[in-house]
Amino acid sequence: AQVRAGRGEPALLQLQNIVDTFAGQEGAWRSHLLLHDQQVAAAGDETSMARAARGYRQLADQIPYRELREEATFKYALTEYLSGRKLESVETLQVLLRDYAAGNLRREVSALMADALPEVVRELVADGHYVDALVRVERNRELLLAAQVGRDFMQELGGVFMQLGFWDRAARLYLFLLDAEDDASGAEAAYLPLVQCFHRLGDLSRVERYVAQYGERHPQGKDAPELFYLRLKTLAEVDQGQDAAALLLKAGLTQHKETERLAARLFMALENYPEVEKRLAPLMDRNLQDALPEDIFLRAEALYRNDKPKSALPFFTHLAEASADADQARFRAAQIHLTAGNRSLGLKFLRQLADEGRSELWRKMAQETLALQLEKP
Repeated sequence: AQVRAGRGEPALLQLQNIVDTFAGQEGAWRSHLLLHDQQVAAAGDETSMARAARGYRQLADQIPYRELREEATFKYALTEYLSGRKLESVETLQVLLRDYAAGNLRREVSALMADALPEVVRELVADGHYVDALVRVERNRELLLAAQVGRDFMQELGGVFMQLGFWDRAARLYLFLLDAEDDASGAEAAYLPLVQCFHRLGDLSRVERYVAQYGERHPQGKDAPELFYLRLKTLAEVDQGQDAAALLLKAGLTQHKETERLAARLFMALENYPEVEKRLAPLMDRNLQDALPEDIFLRAEALYRNDKPKSALPFFTHLAEASADADQARFRAAQIHLTAGNRSLGLKFLRQLADEGRSELWRKMAQETLALQLEKP
């Protein structure tokens, strides 16, 4: 009590007297810990703090009383943490969590671990020790998830693993978050990155499972459009484009641009040309500003194949005039003009393609078509 009250030297002498007089007894060990606490409190920098930490380690090895040994071990971990030796601190805390699972300091140990572990794991990841990092997180996931800072960190770490392309490891972290979150809003944020991981892994069954689960639990969720797109994309990539197209027909037009672009490509492959036009038309204005060249071409080609060459011509012409890499568009424009009786314009596009075309195939086709046209009277 005198030490805590700051009564200085007399109290310290009294503690030392107890240590000397009652050596080996519980009271002596308690006094020993209090004396060492004063040394730590007097440490002025990280070096002296690290030196003081070793004293706790020695006490922890010597004290025969479990409760006091737990206290000394925890104080060793704490001083290691304060001296900047985060990894050593985490190692000691891990021992405490294992050997003193029901100890008096369990709450303090867990709190310090939740604070120290994220920085240690970040350093491990930065050094390329990904497996070690993930093992430590998995081993301590319950205490991390019990604190908001731990949940935020697991979200962050999942993002790091995704950037590195470690989709399976990232998915495991997001599954922890999903399984542990009690509140709907907290769990909602884990679905999108989780499904992105399973999409990258080509795991259709789990993509569909968690997209469906999200829809059931968050029917008005903000990530629903992106999750639907990922489901369609995964179906397409595992050669189930017809199933994806069926879902699109059932859903109708969406406000999700990438979904509509994917839909256009799926329907083009299925030769459903009216649906291609339906999906792409809302994505471009009358002047085709900001429209992607590949979307413009796909729309034009769908119109052309659907026997609407007059409607397709403005799109092919736009590409032919605005892009150097539009050989097929130039050839299509030439075909449409020739069929419509506009021979001079048709020949103009053919000559341009024959002279300037980038693709050997389309350049050769233009040359052959041009030769046949010039043979005509």
